[in-house]
Amino acid sequence: MARILVVDDQQSIRDLLRAALSDDSFGCHDVTLAADGATALSLLDVAEFDLLLTNVGMPVMDGVELADTVRARQPRLPVLLGTGRPVERLPLRGSLTTSRSRSTSVTSPTRSPRRWPTARPVRALVR
Repeated sequence: MARILVVDDQQSIRDLLRAALSDDSFGCHDVTLAADGATALSLLDVAEFDLLLTNVGMPVMDGVELADTVRARQPRLPVLLGTGRPVERLPLRGSLTTSRSRSTSVTSPTRSPRRWPTARPVRALVR
């Protein structure tokens, strides 16, 4: 069982991901929810997680800024960024444009999981 921190500004998405990841058929993981990047950083200061799953498009601190901050503080924590927009249209910046880290991946419904650079390690983690 993995400890997963889910960060999204939409309550319905947080609830959906918690239900899916906590389900017995998907591994019954321990899921903690945060509505924004600042809350996520506070939780990361007081608890250990095996995976950070965050939305890209959020107000105040978006998922890319959150990923960069987390990678500076906890470089071994895998970060999975998700979005409903095509990845090619995202304004990626910071470490996501200069590094193909095995611990960070950007996912989108328009991109096949077989092409995700870290799909295999993340799948192995959350099983």
